[in-house]
Amino acid sequence: FRNHFGFKDPSVLEPIWNNHLFPPCAWDSAFSMWKNKGLISLVLCGFNNLCFKHGLPLNNLFRYFQVRCSMRKSRLVEIYRDLDDKCDRYAQSPANLTHMFWSCSKLISFWTSIFETLSQVLPIQLQPSPHVTIFGAVEDPLLYHVNTLILLHSQLFWFISVFWKSAAPPSLA
Repeated sequence: FRNHFGFKDPSVLEPIWNNHLFPPCAWDSAFSMWKNKGLISLVLCGFNNLCFKHGLPLNNLFRYFQVRCSMRKSRLVEIYRDLDDKCDRYAQSPANLTHMFWSCSKLISFWTSIFETLSQVLPIQLQPSPHVTIFGAVEDPLLYHVNTLILLHSQLFWFISVFWKSAAPPSLA
């Protein structure tokens, strides 16, 4: 149904719990508790309102951020016309996930320094690539170093996620 009609992104009408488009619900049972308390779909209101209305514990704030960040700005603008789809770092449109993790012009020096450092540490030359940076996907000749790259990828992805809304890009310094 979703593929036939071209629906590839999460919808505010979809359930949070047991939703294949929202992976955190698969390993975090707190989202099951949300469902049991009546919070079923991707509601886009403030966390305090959700706590009051559904009795959510305050320590679920990070989970709320996961739900909110699962929908990119370019998609949210289609639902809520008063929102701005520009990136928080550089005010460029559209602020989709590719832009936020790879193509934002403020991230160019960050990724360049990462790949230069990797090329110095590993006995291979790595070229900056969205496949490696976003997905951690490497080509076959690099299989010997895959574990190192996967570990580094997860750390870098976490690092960028921490500074997701920061106006300043992350740096190695």
